[in-house]
Amino acid sequence: MSEGGALEIGEDLDESTDDPVIPHNSQKKSIVHQHFTFNEESNKYICKNCKKSFKREPRSSTGNLMKHLKTKHANKLNVTNNDHLALKGPLPVAFSKTSCDKDLLRLLGEFIIMTNQPFSIVEEESFRA
Repeated sequence: MSEGGALEIGEDLDESTDDPVIPHNSQKKSIVHQHFTFNEESNKYICKNCKKSFKREPRSSTGNLMKHLKTKHANKLNVTNNDHLALKGPLPVAFSKTSCDKDLLRLLGEFIIMTNQPFSIVEEESFRA
């Protein structure tokens, strides 16, 4: 190893260093963990509301747990975590319907012109609400 501590080319890394092992950050960030407990013996998440269990698969995420909460316990989810799932109060002026409509029309016009589309493209079914 060189004076600065860097490895030289062809030098093996010594596995027995005294550097501390930094653990993987496994902090539970999702709000679903407030509504589920994890049973390590069975490797399953258990819903605190209805006791339904969900097997934890390797490399799985919280998507299925959130889907369960939204479909089966939406009332509890909205009450306890309303600020995470829905906007409160009226939308700010920057996102008002009038402002969005003007911006959308301008962007649509730019799209039609810059991509040489016919104006009739807006009559396609994909443009209908």
